[in-house]
Amino acid sequence: MKLKLLTVISIIMLLGCTKEEDKPSFIFDSYSYLTHNSVLVKFKNTNDANEFPTGVRLSGRVKFSNDTVNYFNAIFSPIEMKYSVMLFDLLPDTKYTISFYYGHKFPSSMLFTFKTSKVEYFTDTRDGSIYPIGKIGNQWWLLENLNYHTSGTSGLPDSLLVGKYYTWEDAKLSCPQGWHLPSDEEWIELERYIGVQENVLHVTSQKRGLNEAMKLLTPTSFTLYNGLLDNSIVNELGYSLKACGYMPENRQKEMPQGFGMDGYYWSSSEFSATDAIYHGTAYKAYTGHVDSVFSVRLYMNKQNKMNIRCVKE
Repeated sequence: MKLKLLTVISIIMLLGCTKEEDKPSFIFDSYSYLTHNSVLVKFKNTNDANEFPTGVRLSGRVKFSNDTVNYFNAIFSPIEMKYSVMLFDLLPDTKYTISFYYGHKFPSSMLFTFKTSKVEYFTDTRDGSIYPIGKIGNQWWLLENLNYHTSGTSGLPDSLLVGKYYTWEDAKLSCPQGWHLPSDEEWIELERYIGVQENVLHVTSQKRGLNEAMKLLTPTSFTLYNGLLDNSIVNELGYSLKACGYMPENRQKEMPQGFGMDGYYWSSSEFSATDAIYHGTAYKAYTGHVDSVFSVRLYMNKQNKMNIRCVKE
């Protein structure tokens, strides 16, 4: 009887040791695409425990709160044998501390710090709104959607930070002094800068290029997909384009079409008497293949409503 009891105790102790030995241990590897409001963090597990981390603990102020907030979207790369995670809605020129953990029993005691980059600002004197601005190629852009209210605009809850939705006629008149709604060619110049192939730049399609648009696109609290292979939906240039969809003319009191998936933005260029050209991004999921984000150049009825970005004159 004593022998059996000792055997059981030994097995329990051995199992306990094995569990402790296989406990995941996540450590920092590298930062990349660090901008004024986002960063891609890579980290890895230092032992053989094949487990996804439960979360990334981020300490520091973010757009929505003064408290500690967790942002987490871990994707594992079997090629690099590393995890990656996007941290977004950060504040410029701000120091953050992060740690990785697996469940409440296995918090990481290792802390790592980074600081977001500085950014220039523009103040819209019409309503006092302050926008980050940045130079991309030879163009200066607002790095957030315009939020100026007119009698014809529509909006969503402020917590989403998506800016206002404008008809085409309103969009042409809404940028502040010294700025304007980008033309079709100005959008194409931006797309050329991020690497969209020359032979498709002037094509009218929802499938132009292949994933170059990810350099402009940022994840958000309402993003409805997890990212591309190795988390390559990254805000590499700090442009912070959001997948805000659009509001059809007859459904402008509902949530936008494509919200969380596609981002459509007016250009100032007319396509016909009833339609105008827009640019942006479209997310496409393919069964058995890597998902893609395409650059969009299409046209739509002028009475539909979209977000807008302004470019400096």
